[in-house]
Amino acid sequence: EELNRPEEEQYSHGNMTQAEYDRLCAYIESIDTMNDLIDDDLENIVNEEIDRLFNGKCTAQQCADMIQSRAAIYIAERS
Repeated sequence: EELNRPEEEQYSHGNMTQAEYDRLCAYIESIDTMNDLIDDDLENIVNEEIDRLFNGKCTAQQCADMIQSRAAIYIAERS
């Protein structure tokens, strides 16, 4: 199943290459089936950072690093 968005919801790729964008979309599609297993707060962290990425406010690497950092802090606080 592909991510199909109406035209008005299309995002700019920002600093991403088409290949990076395609890989990210493929990854998101692959984890979509695990949605029920993901904590809502962790999902919000991922969505917030991906939104920054799609709006050109960070690179793919910065996005991944920020998700990792925020998720680690969140998990540590809950332990």
